[in-house]
Amino acid sequence: MRDKFSYFAKLVKDIKIDPDSLLRFEEELQSINSQIVNESDVLQHLSEKLGMVSQTLDADASKILIHPVTQKMNDLGRNLVINFQDESSDVFPMNSHGMGTRSWVTFLTLLSYVDWQIKLRGSEDKCYHPIILLEEPEAHLHPNSQRNIYKQIKSDMLPNR
Repeated sequence: MRDKFSYFAKLVKDIKIDPDSLLRFEEELQSINSQIVNESDVLQHLSEKLGMVSQTLDADASKILIHPVTQKMNDLGRNLVINFQDESSDVFPMNSHGMGTRSWVTFLTLLSYVDWQIKLRGSEDKCYHPIILLEEPEAHLHPNSQRNIYKQIKSDMLPNR
């Protein structure tokens, strides 16, 4: 999912948000970044030491800015973190799950991408007929998990168009 050419990256590369809201969100992100740096002795120290580059470059009015959180909404998709939480457990990042779960989520991003393209093209009155071929999806999974995936694919995951 981190690959810039993945279907996930294609889907989240352009998060369309109203321009007024976008400006407001980016201002809030800037404020959050400043608050995090101001609250962290380590980040303040790092900023101060990295700021010494101004002396090397003879740029007295320059400064180092540390942004722990992405600053631009367009960069948001690159840093998106997917978490999973069931009813009774803590939030668990997807990259900490097993290979089978991560592989299945990657496949679900493909389905999400295809479904999104169908919606986009449908609103533009353009034909789009995707074909997805699978050969032994998740063959390494437990047979019960394989049956559940098959039911998921067969039922409502793939649109009947």
